[in-house]
Amino acid sequence: MILCSSALYVDVQKGNLESQEALYHKVEAIHEVNRRLQHGPDMSNAIIGTVSYLAKIEVKPSCHVAGYNSDSAKFVLGNQEMWLIHMKGLVQMIELRGGFDILSRGLQKKTCM
Repeated sequence: MILCSSALYVDVQKGNLESQEALYHKVEAIHEVNRRLQHGPDMSNAIIGTVSYLAKIEVKPSCHVAGYNSDSAKFVLGNQEMWLIHMKGLVQMIELRGGFDILSRGLQKKTCM
């Protein structure tokens, strides 16, 4: 996720939506999450944090985009369908973990958008 985040940051600074490099690292992160989930439920902080981040980069407004204002927010990736997929998975993981209140305060903050 760090490589994906870094590539997206560079893209946003350049005014781009999503480079091939960012897409590659995002897909690799998704593959790693899926690989870990194939071996049984993995509700670790790392997996929950990764899925939360994957959801956030789909719709989180970016203040770093040139010309940003609240009336015409530009989005990092802007894919609501992917956001919904990640959010459904995130909700299931949190429920399997025992609910939102079971998460540490730090992880709660990371999962809230």
